[in-house]
Amino acid sequence: MLLFTNLKNVEIDGDKYNPKAILKLTTGERFDLNKLNKRQLITYDLLNKEAKINGFKIEFL
Repeated sequence: MLLFTNLKNVEIDGDKYNPKAILKLTTGERFDLNKLNKRQLITYDLLNKEAKINGFKIEFL
């Protein structure tokens, strides 16, 4: 999977856009941070760190 976080000067049919990369993850249920086990919390924290460093957003569906 590739997330393009470095796009600049994005233009479609003359309209300029300021894109924001978003990684949308499905959980099958409503996401509840309090229900994660220790291993899942570590993964969650690592994903958030990577998102912050690389300029993208994470959403849980």
